[in-house]
Formats: sequence, C-alpha cells, structure tokens
Amino acid sequence: MRILAAVARNGTMSGAARELNSNAATVSRRLDRLTEAFGEPVFYRTSDGWTTNPAILPLIEAAERFQQDLQSVVNARASHTAGASSISVGMPPVIASNFMLPNLRNLLSALPNLSLTIDHRVFGEGLGPYDIVMTFLPIDQGRLIAKRLGELDYALYRPCGTETQSGWIGLTERHDRYPVMQMARAYFDEPPRVRVDQIAHVREAMKGARLNGPLPLVIGDADDDLERLDPDGPPLQAPLWLAYHESRRGDPLLAQVVAWIDRYMFSG
Repeated sequence: MRILAAVARNGTMSGAARELNSNAATVSRRLDRLTEAFGEPVFYRTSDGWTTNPAILPLIEAAERFQQDLQSVVNARASHTAGASSISVGMPPVIASNFMLPNLRNLLSALPNLSLTIDHRVFGEGLGPYDIVMTFLPIDQGRLIAKRLGELDYALYRPCGTETQSGWIGLTERHDRYPVMQMARAYFDEPPRVRVDQIAHVREAMKGARLNGPLPLVIGDADDDLERLDPDGPPLQAPLWLAYHESRRGDPLLAQVVAWIDRYMFSG
C-alpha cells in the first residue's frame, strides 16, 4: 500500500523508489502483485508517466489514511514512553532558510524527543510524503486541515547604482501562478529574461546580471547591494498556508509542532 501511494504521488516508479529508499525493480514487482490481486492494472503507462486507474483511487486514499493513522498512534505512544517520534515537514525553500531553520533550537528544546525532517516542497497537491506541508497556494482539499500562518512580504528590487531597465530575473515557469511572479510580470509587462528555480538564486542572478527582480523583504532589505524599485510603495503580501491530514487531529506531537510553527514562523 505504501508503494501504491508513492507511485500515485510521484508519477514514476523511480520517483516512488527514491521516496521509499527502495529500487524501481522492487516497486515494479509489488505493483505486479497488486495488479494480479486487483484483477486489472492499478496504473496505466502514458507519455507523462504513470496514470492512476480511477477505480483504484479509493484504495490509495485508504492507504494514505492508514499511514496517517498509524503515525498518530506511534506518536501518541511515544509521548507516554519518552520515545523518539518523527515529523516530516515540506515547505518552500525561502521559508526553510529564513524562518524555520534559524529558529530550530527553540523547537528542539521544546520537544527533546522530536525527530524532524525538513524538505523543500514547492509544487504538488496534497500532503505527498509529508506529515505537514506549507504552501503559498490556497488549500482546498476535503481531508486536509488548513491554517493560514501569515504573510511573506515581497517587493521589487534592483542592484544599487543601476537604472531601471528592460529585463528582469524571475522564477521558472512552474512558479508563474504564484503571487510573487504575478506581481513582477504585471509591473515589468514582459516575461523574465532569466529564470531560476529558487528565490535565493533570483538574488544571485540579479547581482550577477545587474537586472531587477522580486524578492522577499527578509532577503532584499538585508542585502546592502540591493535597493527597492519603489521604496515608499506597499509590499506584496503572499499568504502562507499550513496543512495536515484530518486523521492526525489526535496526534500530540504533530499538534505541538503545528502550534510552534504558528507561534514562531514570522515572529522569530
């Protein structure tokens, strides 16, 4: 069931194997057995990867729900026995680097038995392999509990000493639906001349190419080599959302991690 859910999330056997620390051959064998038991293929091969057989969707949902229920039981047990419990969190790199990681000492001190995994997650729907996800896109899935954490402020910047000019640095096309890219596209009225995959790389590309670009205030204002294009203008506020599966309501460790994130994410 874990392999079934992992292939559905990743779209490829190799991706599922990486997530599960296994190999593609093992994943393929398990799916063959499941196909035999189910009486028809659980996935169909397409040019874009593996597409889920619609008839198997309830089984995938049951498998994911079972994984969440199981982790809740494990964490509840560990809270009574002082054993180590694990939580995995997927979040945008800009949130990990500038908010989550600098405050880790506080979290680990508050939860000495916590085993924590923090991973970069920008795209994808639902939880994927994580217990908690953070995203800049609204969450509208019935079995997820969503919470708005606050807003990350963005502005448009340029390297100090340069004149406003044609061409800007942006994120890759997969980011185009995110507020920061929509703001920059509307201001410059043209697509970016250079695209990179992370906000941290936007800053480095701006300085290397001497071009403009959008950055969070926490990055742009802290860099003495950059200045805002409109120092007096209001920043763009991009809402940050947190979500976890509704079956984890009774998980004491997850509740403590969520409460800590909610309290410290933007307050330091």
